[in-house]
Amino acid sequence: MDIHEEFTQWTIRRGLKIHDIRLHRFPGRGIGIAAKKRIKADSVLLHVPHSALRTQYTVSRPVVEATKEKRISVHGLLATDHALENSLAVFQDDYKPWHSILPSYSEFQESISICWPVALQKLLPPMAKIILGKQQKKIQTDWSSASNAFPCLTFEKFLYSWLLINTRTFYFVSPSSCGVHRPFPKRDDCMALNPFSDCFNHNPCPSASVKVTESAFTITSTRDIDLGEEVTISYGNHSNDFLLAEYGFVVDENPWDEVLLDDYILPLLDTAQKTELESVGFLGNYLLDRNNVCHRTEVVLRVLCLPLQRWRRFVHGLDDGDNDQPQVDRTLLNILTKLNRDVQKNLRDISSFSDNFSIQKKILDTRWRQIDKLSGKALNKCQAQV
Repeated sequence: MDIHEEFTQWTIRRGLKIHDIRLHRFPGRGIGIAAKKRIKADSVLLHVPHSALRTQYTVSRPVVEATKEKRISVHGLLATDHALENSLAVFQDDYKPWHSILPSYSEFQESISICWPVALQKLLPPMAKIILGKQQKKIQTDWSSASNAFPCLTFEKFLYSWLLINTRTFYFVSPSSCGVHRPFPKRDDCMALNPFSDCFNHNPCPSASVKVTESAFTITSTRDIDLGEEVTISYGNHSNDFLLAEYGFVVDENPWDEVLLDDYILPLLDTAQKTELESVGFLGNYLLDRNNVCHRTEVVLRVLCLPLQRWRRFVHGLDDGDNDQPQVDRTLLNILTKLNRDVQKNLRDISSFSDNFSIQKKILDTRWRQIDKLSGKALNKCQAQV
């Protein structure tokens, strides 16, 4: 019996009901889910009882006891539990069939930017850098708690488990965790490991959807699926920078893709302009998507090129801003031109980086070329209007 079949049988013993789908390794995408036959829309493909999930409530007692006085997140708790489960000898279930199909640490080193050398991390797009910084802070806090509780635990083993939790958990609120006298848990604490479901790859236009009921997770086809076709779900409406930083991949056609412009706009603002923007909730988070800049960007562009009173009229909806659009477009043109120069420089820097990091280079090159295409379209549009 191969590892895929052994894992599938293990999940069935845990109560999963699997219909007409199987594990399959797809070139360039790793393990995913394939259709075993032609599947009609609205067919239930997978049923996972809550009892088969791994949550903060299934963490082994030694881990719970050792960390209960520590400042550790649910994410860190699950990571510690996973990292130690082969050495604590307290588990009633054998998770080896699941472990055998999980990505290796070396695969994470290639794809997940938190494992990259600092020189490569510096070549990440701005939004991905911000996400990376937040991850680093979370990991250090969790590691401090976990290592104090278990001095035998190595950072590499903990990081590997932390990344498994980060890339493979589903949003989940246990029915027992909320009620009349209990506050709703924080979003970051609503996570569950969901073996087999975690093998579905992401697609912004998926062929299946996930539903959570009071007793189970179900995954159902949303359209007809051909024999052998990959079955996908959506991890959420995420940009490619988010997918890159959190999961280690980008998708070719992403309707939710966007580029953060803060690095090009915030330095242009003086203190008074920043104060005005902050007072109306428009300071920072300026985005360019596949079609246009966002409304926040329209607001900040106008504070850069218009008299203050006219800008305030636009902010409060008293002026549609059409008469000022030529000035706004010229300001945006300068910003996009600078972005375009930086994109080309980053592509050159990536190309000249050591070939020992060829996979990382390919990921970065792909992402910056996506940004080049997106920003180039906006630049051409802007040039035509000026």
